[in-house]
Amino acid sequence: MDYPHSDESQSSPIPGPDVVKPSAIDSPHEWSVKRRRRSRQFERGRSRDGKGNGFGNGPMANASGGRGQRRGGRISRDNAKRLMITACGLLLLCLATLVGFMVGKKSSASSALPNQSVSLEVSQPTSASEALLDEAFRELRDGHPKKAILAFEKIQETQPSLNGIDYLIGHAAQSAGESSIAEEAFRRSLAKNEMAEEARLALAVNHLFQSGTGASQGSQLSDPLTDAECEFRRFSALHPMDSNVYLQWAEALRSRGNYSSAAEKLHKGVLRSDLSSSQSLLSAKEALTLLQNNPSKKAPSLSGITSMSGELALASTLESLQMQQQSEALLFLERAREFYTPTVFAELIKDNAFDPYRTDSKMRSLFSKGWLDHSSGIR
Repeated sequence: MDYPHSDESQSSPIPGPDVVKPSAIDSPHEWSVKRRRRSRQFERGRSRDGKGNGFGNGPMANASGGRGQRRGGRISRDNAKRLMITACGLLLLCLATLVGFMVGKKSSASSALPNQSVSLEVSQPTSASEALLDEAFRELRDGHPKKAILAFEKIQETQPSLNGIDYLIGHAAQSAGESSIAEEAFRRSLAKNEMAEEARLALAVNHLFQSGTGASQGSQLSDPLTDAECEFRRFSALHPMDSNVYLQWAEALRSRGNYSSAAEKLHKGVLRSDLSSSQSLLSAKEALTLLQNNPSKKAPSLSGITSMSGELALASTLESLQMQQQSEALLFLERAREFYTPTVFAELIKDNAFDPYRTDSKMRSLFSKGWLDHSSGIR
């Protein structure tokens, strides 16, 4: 069956649906229906693929889609920039708040300092307590620690708030050999946190003394000397300018016969000592301790006695005693006495380096109290 063909169907196709060619069995009506259905499918496809731009799947549709994608990318980048700017602003706000908080906290702490300094004020001794303190320290210096205990206890009765009074009672009791009284006083001082570091050290030294005299009770879980040395190290680290701690440390070592280490500690004490007070005592004890560690093999010569220092004359005294030359020892001791105050000289004469010679009948007069009192007029 022949169908009429228009010029339009014979020309080159334009963008649109494929030309529907009728088959030999199609009737004109069926061919028209197929053509309309194909046109509707094309319109739906063009609307869906071309985003409503009317260009379908052709090159124009692709170009339009690319422009949409670029425009969408720019919008996404702008949104990211705005989000980043907002986040930076929030971060700066948080930082400014934190800085303001820290500055305010510091200002608050600074304003609290005056009140804090007021709270750190300690009780001052009254005139009566001041007089009793002078009396107690005078008794200690003169070698009457039991009288010093009584004076300190009077202060505690009249002014119990005075700082460190328990420690002073313990110190005097320790000097008097009253270890149980010293123990209780040091523990009270530690509990009140008054002179706590000194009390810790004094307790360790007291335990060491008790172990040496057999007065310690119960089994010893550790060596008292080891415990004491731990406290000596701790105290010297907290108080690097204190020379007295090295004197106590050395005496503890000497009590165990460790003269070499004791001499080292005394030398540290000399380096840290006050030139106007304890240096002469420590230097003299250092010289005596070195001789204990390494006794002299020969007697010192009297030819240079007039040019000897006090420290060298005292060491020569011990050397002469070690060589059984008592007469020469007395001459050297007379020379040494010229360089020390009566209090320091009496302390040196009581040094345990001279203990082996105190029972000698020829030397009793040398260490007698009358001889020491005779020296009290010397500077």
